[in-house]
This record gives sequence, C-alpha cells and structure tokens, in this order.
Amino acid sequence: MEQQQTTAVESEAGLKEEMKTESILRQVTHSAVILTADLLDPCKTNPPPMTASSGHNGTRVKNEAEYPTLRRFCLMRQDIVEPLLVFCNHAIRMRDTRSCTVAVRLFISLIPEFRPIEGPPTTLVNPDDGATAEQRNKAWQEPPNAAPAIREFISRDVLKACVTSFNEPYFVEVQKELASLIAAIVVHYGALTTTPRDMLLSLPNINVDELNRLTPYIAKPGSHTRQQRAIVLELLKELKGLVEEQEADT
Repeated sequence: MEQQQTTAVESEAGLKEEMKTESILRQVTHSAVILTADLLDPCKTNPPPMTASSGHNGTRVKNEAEYPTLRRFCLMRQDIVEPLLVFCNHAIRMRDTRSCTVAVRLFISLIPEFRPIEGPPTTLVNPDDGATAEQRNKAWQEPPNAAPAIREFISRDVLKACVTSFNEPYFVEVQKELASLIAAIVVHYGALTTTPRDMLLSLPNINVDELNRLTPYIAKPGSHTRQQRAIVLELLKELKGLVEEQEADT
C-alpha cells in the first residue's frame, strides 16, 4: 500500500513538472513570436529624428526619410528576412493558438511585400550612402532580391503548414485566420506562380470549381477578404482529417 502511494505521489510530481516545463516552453515560444512580429510590425514608424544642440536652436542631424523603418530594413536584408519567415512558418504548427494566430496575421501583412511593384524595376535595392532620398524611398518599395524564392517558400511550405494546422482539432479556434492566409497566398501569388494552386489541387476532395472562385480576386487581391476566406472554408470543408491520415501513411 505504501509503495503504491509513493508511486502515485512520484507520478503526480512528474506530471506537474512536465506541465510546468511545457508551460515555460510555450511562454518562451510565444515571446519569441511576439518579438518577431514586433520586428516586422507594419504600423511601427521611425522614432523622431535626433537633434544636436547648436546655440539656442536644435539642428536635425539626420533626415528621418533617409532611413527605412525597422520592418523595411529587415525585408531588405535576405540574411534577416529568411530566418524570420522560416521561424514564423514553424509557429503556424506550434501547439499554441496565440503564437499561431500572431504568425498567421504577420504572414498576411507580409505577403503583398513580395509582389512586384508596377512600373519599371529599379536596380537600387540596397542603396549606398551616395543615393538620394528619392532613390532610397523608391528602392525601399521594391521587394528584396530573394522575392521569387520567398514567394515559392510561402506558396509551398507556409501553405502546407496552414492546411495541416487547419485540419487538426487543436487549431479549430484559428481556422478562420488560417483560411484567410491561404486565400491571401492564392490571390496575391496566383498570377506569379502555379505553386499555390498545384498544392491545393494535390489534396483530396478539392473542388476545382470552388478553387476557381478565387480567380477573380487575383486582379485585386486586397478586396473582399471575407469573401475570399469564405471560399477557402468551403473549399476545405471535406478535407478535415484526411491530411493527417495521408501523412501517417507516408
């Protein structure tokens, strides 16, 4: 009897320790996701320009327009943006709905950044100190040199992560957000690559006609986002559970 009680106590203690460890890990993960979202926050602007005292009047040292925002700086640097995107992709599969939601919303804001802008492209993607403010502003609006590869990564890996999470009961609370991200990938990149369409058509029980309902939005991907989400929800309604079964068989 005493041995059974001792075993029960040890088992309970082990369970509490495991839950504590999982809670700490989840909190650290969420903090990392929040930090990434903060780096790429589209609403964050540059702080007021620094001033240096010169007699009674303050003289502006640098013009704020000469520098990109933190988000734009990260997107301009391939060695920065790619690891951040890979981490956010993993966050979509993390067993933490808070982290998943933040990552999904961040991707939705980032997807338009990697579309080619209208007009003749500029070669001044990373202007040096000799560039004018006008040249810098134009260059900062250009997608980075790695934009085609990033589009393929989002169209393939991020889309796959979205579909997989969408079909797991754990992520039922974020299904609408996941559907919005899937729709954004299809309508923003549908004219640039066939990967999103091919990925979705490779899934079982996908209605081609339902998928084609997203085509009219490709011309104006930022319009009627709720309707786009509704189409994706309808498109994937017969898919639940099948993706997990297929992955288990492979």
